[in-house]
Amino acid sequence: MQRKKGAAWEIEIDWLLENDTEVYLIERFDDLVSKFWKDVIGEQNK
Repeated sequence: MQRKKGAAWEIEIDWLLENDTEVYLIERFDDLVSKFWKDVIGEQNK
């Protein structure tokens, strides 16, 4: 199952790069970082 996820991830990245979506990548990265920090803070408050 992990292989399929990895392959899907690579295909998605290739597609994004081919379609010149730097802004999308930056926004998505920012969103992921925000979610990560919310999870970290949430874990600390437990």
